[in-house]
Parts: sequence; C-alpha cells; structure tokens
Amino acid sequence: LTARNGRNVNFFRRWVDCAAKCSKFVIENERDPEIRKAFAKWHLNGCGGLVGAFLFLPRKEGAAAFSAYVGTYPEELRELVKNSMGKRSGGRL
Repeated sequence: LTARNGRNVNFFRRWVDCAAKCSKFVIENERDPEIRKAFAKWHLNGCGGLVGAFLFLPRKEGAAAFSAYVGTYPEELRELVKNSMGKRSGGRL
C-alpha cells in the first residue's frame, strides 16, 4: 500500500509505533507528574510530522492508531494530547 504522496504506508506505521513506544517509555518510567506533563507538551510541539503520519494511514487505521497513541498517556494528560493533535490535524483526528 502507498499513501497519497507515494510513500509506503508501512513507513508511517513504523513512525507511529516508534512515537507511541517512546511516549509510553517516558510516561511509565518518569514518576514526577510535572516532568511527564512537560514531556507531553514538548512532544506535542514537535508532533506535526506525527499528525501527518496518522493522516496518511488509511482512515480507520489512522483513527485507531491515534486513539491507541493517546492511550499511552496517563488519564490526566489525554485531553491535552487529544486537543493539541486534533487542532494540528484541522479536526480530522
């Protein structure tokens, strides 16, 4: 499968998987809630490309991957993540 720009969809799948694993690792291993929140904000500020990866996946797969990614964050940060990435996607996520 290829995405709209001709890139292989597997490239975007790997990108999403890597970002989710990185977020999950930091969130699970950092005990200070302020550092977790700072990491979430830092990660989201640089996530324009990640939003694009979700959008390049087939629609249902991208939506499921986005939900799973948001789920890697603790409950208190999920709305922050969802809102930030949703705005960057123009409301498509």
